This record gives sequence, C-alpha cells and structure tokens, in this order.
Amino acid sequence: MNARPFLLALLILAAGCGQKPQEEPLIRFSVPEAEIPPEGGAVDVMVFSGPEWRITATSGDWLTAKQKNTANLTVIAPLNDSGRTRTGSVQVTCGAQSAELTVVQDYDADAAVASKAEFIANIASSCDFITKITNSSFTDLDKGCTAYRITTTGPVNGTESPLALFLFVVDLSSGLSLAATCVDDNPANITLTDATKAQRQTIREQLAALQGKRPGLRVLGGVNGDFYLIDRNNLLHGVFHRNGVCVKDTFDGGAACNVFALMQDGTARILSQAQYPAAKNSIAEAVGGRQVVLRAGVTVSSDTKLDPRTVAGVSMDGKTVYILSVDGRRENWSVGASYPMLAAIMRAAGAYDAVNLDGGGSTTFVVHPDDNTSVSSFTTWNKPSDGSDRAVVNGLAIVRPR
Repeated sequence: MNARPFLLALLILAAGCGQKPQEEPLIRFSVPEAEIPPEGGAVDVMVFSGPEWRITATSGDWLTAKQKNTANLTVIAPLNDSGRTRTGSVQVTCGAQSAELTVVQDYDADAAVASKAEFIANIASSCDFITKITNSSFTDLDKGCTAYRITTTGPVNGTESPLALFLFVVDLSSGLSLAATCVDDNPANITLTDATKAQRQTIREQLAALQGKRPGLRVLGGVNGDFYLIDRNNLLHGVFHRNGVCVKDTFDGGAACNVFALMQDGTARILSQAQYPAAKNSIAEAVGGRQVVLRAGVTVSSDTKLDPRTVAGVSMDGKTVYILSVDGRRENWSVGASYPMLAAIMRAAGAYDAVNLDGGGSTTFVVHPDDNTSVSSFTTWNKPSDGSDRAVVNGLAIVRPR
C-alpha cells in the first residue's frame, strides 16, 4: 500500500478539523434597509444582538434614530421636500463589533404638496378667528425653507373680517441659518446710544446689501427686526448680535424687551432679559423683540388690539423657526392681529415659544427666489400699511451658508 496518499488525506482532515466554524455576525437587522415614506414618519427595525448594543452614529441631517428598547431601534424623518430620494444610515455597536443600517426615503412631489396643504388647513382649523381660507400658496425657497401666503376670513374680535398671513418655516437642521441685518450690512450703523442718529433702510435694501457683501451666504428672505425709538435718534429697544459679535447689549426699551437669538450651536431661542447675561457669549445672531406672546405652548399676552404684526417663534427643540407677518389697517384686505391671535397661529404652526417683533408700518415680509444681488430681485409679499416698504434700523434674514 502506498502510504503517501493516506498520509496526505490525514493531514487535510486534521487541517479541516482545526478550522473554526464561521461565526454569525454579532449584530443583524430584521430588514436589509429601512424605508421611510415620503411624507415622513417613524419606522421600527428589530436588532438581533447582545443586550448592550447602542446607536453610535447617524448620517444624514434629516434622519433621527432612537433606541426604542433592547430589541428595536426607531428611525424617524420629516416630510422629504428635498426634491430627490435621500439616503442615510444608522450605525449600531455592541462590544467591539458594529453594523450599519441603510435608511432610504423616496421623494414624492404629490406627498410634499399634500403635506403642506394639510399644514395650512391645520392652522385655519386651530384658530377660532378663521372660518374660511380664501386663498393659499407656498414656495419652497430651498431645502428646509418654505414661504406661505394665506388669506382668510373669520370672526376677528367678533366681526367677520379678512386676514392676510405670511409665514416662513425654517428647518435649521437642514443646514439653514439666520442672520441679523442692518443698514448696508455695516454694524457701525447700529448706534449704542441716542447721541448719534441711527440710519434706516428698507428690508429689501438690507437683504440686498447682505447678499452683495457676504458671498458666502445665500439670502432666501427676511423680515423687519426690533422696535426703535424715533424720538431718541432711532435707538434700538434691545440688543443686537451680528456675525458672532455682540454689537449692542443694552435694553433701552424698558422691561418689556426680550431677545430672539440664534445660538452658536445652531439652535434658536427666545431669551428674557434675565436669561440674556448667561447666554450672551453663546449667541451668534440676535435681534431684540418685545412681548413674548407664546411661552412653552401657552398664550401669555391678552392684548387684543389689532395691528400689523411680525412675530418670530421656535420649536421646543430650537431646530425649527417660524417667522410670521400679518397685514393690518386695511379693512378690505387684512385687519391685523392681536397678541392672542399671534400665539394661536404660532402654536398651530408648531412653535413652542414666540416673541413679537416690530410691527405696524414696519411689518415687511420679503422673499428672494434667486442669487441676484439687486434690490429688485427681493420681493415684498405683504402689503405694508404705510403703502410702501418702511425704512427700519435692523431685520432678520434667512440664509444658507454656501
């Protein structure tokens, strides 16, 4: 008998017996990828792993992931209004091993339109002073920024009257930001005392100057900002922070002054005078406001006077900003809003806190649909009660860093 083949077979068998069986991966998911519907929502995915697994990373600024329990994770996304299918991922880790779950959300133009129509209808149904929407439209200015136009009729202060509402909804988590504006985008035009007269400029002019002088920003639109004291050389009532620098930190308009601020962490907040000192060094952009009309979802002002109004609100997590203008002093167009009405509209839109900015003839709602830097490319959507855009001291712009 030839021993060589026999010995060779033994060696192969021994080598095979020494191999470890291939191990199952420590972390597996119940689906190869998670699919979130175009209109947004939450989807649960089972995680097969050891009990100590955790979420360690999420890609995609539109995507949120939470550990529901020891066996499931939840992936969450809002309406996809990006104009395209978007893809993200969630990384799960257990011990030294990790696995990645792909998350996909299709884009559906009909779903996007339906969702925004539902948003408008919800505002109307939530406000007892609105019985009928007479016209409505919206324009997507960029991913995460929509401008709405809504006209209604209803029992405003007990009398059937028209209202014209203009609303920006800004998702800061989509890469958008805010910028405080001033005359010629020059902070030297913000005076610190009434010894020197502060210059004024329309919001269209202020936004055009911002777009022209800061090519790193794409300006999408904006509104008027803080109140100012005409009898004191146009001195601003409150504080002003611009481009990460505190320009003015005094409250010259009295105890009613508050602050609308974009923080350095990218979230927005409404600060009281008492909160401002501790937050001051963490503010990136800020304009002053006066009465807080909504605090923690509760109406906090009972002033029922109807006027043109501008108000800025924030969601509970500070990641969504709502900027509303309401026309007034025009009986056949829009009679104006009271503070409780502003609170009701802001709450229906999704705001948790909201503060009143300058109003009356200063109320101006400006939209910028392209990259043009000329003043004529900035369009005033509302009908200012003065009959034309009023020159004001400062404003608040919606921007996307390039």
